[in-house]
Amino acid sequence: MKATDLMVGDWMTYPVMHGRASGQIKTAWSDGVVEIGERCWREVDKEIQPIPITPEILEHNGFEEDIRTDAWGKPLTKARNWKLCEELDEGDFGYVFYISLRLYKGEWLLRIETNHRQSFNGIISYIHELQHAFKLCGITKEIVL
Repeated sequence: MKATDLMVGDWMTYPVMHGRASGQIKTAWSDGVVEIGERCWREVDKEIQPIPITPEILEHNGFEEDIRTDAWGKPLTKARNWKLCEELDEGDFGYVFYISLRLYKGEWLLRIETNHRQSFNGIISYIHELQHAFKLCGITKEIVL
């Protein structure tokens, strides 16, 4: 991971005296230095680490697990799905975003659809990548750990 892959507000972990702490990037300079916690970091790829997406983080941020079952109550798929509906009011062209994440064979498959038949698909692994997808779509939802 390079500093140029990061944006202000991204959640990361960084070293502290007795382990690691999590925090949001406060500043990112073009020379590759980022400010997180109480320090500035130049060796981002060695010291700053991304936070993996977990079901607990998703649920803490309003995602609901979507378990599809057959008529006998058995899950239809081994993949686990989470959904979130987020509204963005832009004048007469209000958007409703349907966000789904599917955990399948260790990968998170992201799909963002709108009520205007637009969609975005991708494979992500970390919280900051989900934050970037939200920003790309104009979704102002803040991720909370």
